[in-house]
Amino acid sequence: MRKKISKRAKMSPVINLVWAEELNDVELKALRRKVEQAIKRPDMPIVANYEIHWNRIHIDKEAVSRIVWSDMIAEKDVDKLSLEIEKALKDPDYVIVVNYPVYWIEISK
Repeated sequence: MRKKISKRAKMSPVINLVWAEELNDVELKALRRKVEQAIKRPDMPIVANYEIHWNRIHIDKEAVSRIVWSDMIAEKDVDKLSLEIEKALKDPDYVIVVNYPVYWIEISK
């Protein structure tokens, strides 16, 4: 199964970006588990008592540049988000889950 997903992801890469504002670390880890389970089992709903945003971002292989930003995070957390993005770009099964809004733009040729 893993090889099939990876092969398909190379043809049409997608990043899953999930955020729910102002969750603490424990709640954020729980949300990540729920999201990972929902990806494996699409019939499983995610039920929460807070607002959840989920974007599927199609990665443009011909992109000249990629801009990702959030005006809600401290400068020390920028590197953390950058590492999350690098993991997601390498592994099609990785999900970026954060507790602040993130914006993403692909700039094509």
